[in-house]
Amino acid sequence: MSRQIFQEENSWSRSYGVAEGARLCGATKIIGVDLNPDKFEVGKKFGVTEFVNAGDCGNKTVSQVIKEITGGGADYCFECVGLASLVQEAYASCRKISLVDLSTSLNKVHAVWCLSDH
Repeated sequence: MSRQIFQEENSWSRSYGVAEGARLCGATKIIGVDLNPDKFEVGKKFGVTEFVNAGDCGNKTVSQVIKEITGGGADYCFECVGLASLVQEAYASCRKISLVDLSTSLNKVHAVWCLSDH
């Protein structure tokens, strides 16, 4: 159980850092995703402007909801937990040509992939 708590706290501190970095770089729409809506209030302090509760999407996937909010998908997606299913969902949340940063989930110095239809 302590490992799960650590992973959750560790992933959210990375997430807050990603949100703050996006805000400092001029992002105007920063969407946080989690099952715990209380994290939105803390996320606002770091720049999160919108929140998607992954458990309240009805019959839609998180990526479908994000595509609706953004009008086609996010320009950049950052997956901070390290689960393969969330990496796939981050990829599905991107516009057709976007960047996905896997550096936080893979614990690499930098692993940014450019993804496109080609």
